Amino acid sequence: INLTGTLRFTHALLPAMGAAGGGAIVFVSSVNGLQHYGNPAYAAAKAGLQAYCRAVAVEAARHGIRANAVCPGSVRTPAWDHRLAEDPTIVERTRRFYPLGRLVEPAEVAQAVLFLASPLASGITGVALPVDGGLTAGNLAFSDSDGFVVGEVSGMAGVSSPGGSPSLTAMASILVAMQIIRRVPPRDGSGWWRSSSPLNPDCTMRMPTMASRISATQ
Repeated sequence: INLTGTLRFTHALLPAMGAAGGGAIVFVSSVNGLQHYGNPAYAAAKAGLQAYCRAVAVEAARHGIRANAVCPGSVRTPAWDHRLAEDPTIVERTRRFYPLGRLVEPAEVAQAVLFLASPLASGITGVALPVDGGLTAGNLAFSDSDGFVVGEVSGMAGVSSPGGSPSLTAMASILVAMQIIRRVPPRDGSGWWRSSSPLNPDCTMRMPTMASRISATQ
């Protein structure tokens, strides 16, 4: 069902789609095909489905066929009912891993499928789109950061940024996204957050706290 059945069905469907002038295929994969969350056999099948999706996207594009995949995380379907009956705390314990703080609803997965199948996504093919409440973006349970406001960056690789160079600010945003720069509490009482990179202790990023920004406007 997770791989072979889908491949056979799609393989039989492609000639008719090509003869009709093309179309859009949206596979339902899983975040388990993107990263490992247990269940190796299921994960391997979903990863294989994503590989097949890319193959279809490349090889069938000449016939006007697009192929994409949605990759749901935990979805609040009736399949959870028996789990909740056995352990009423399971959803609460599971949602802490999701940055959005909740399980995805079935309608949200359906909306992603409709988007990828629609003309709105006419330029998109070969994509595996997570619909996972942010799970694959990062593990919230292991994060000690509650948000960043990027300000001026200095000392990065020996380059200073007086006034906050846009290019270095963008670089800082990338480093934050990569979790290279991590926030530490302000030490000098200046009303600024000061962050340093463990890879380069001389790299600092100054970010105004909400209190300092409020006082600056008064």
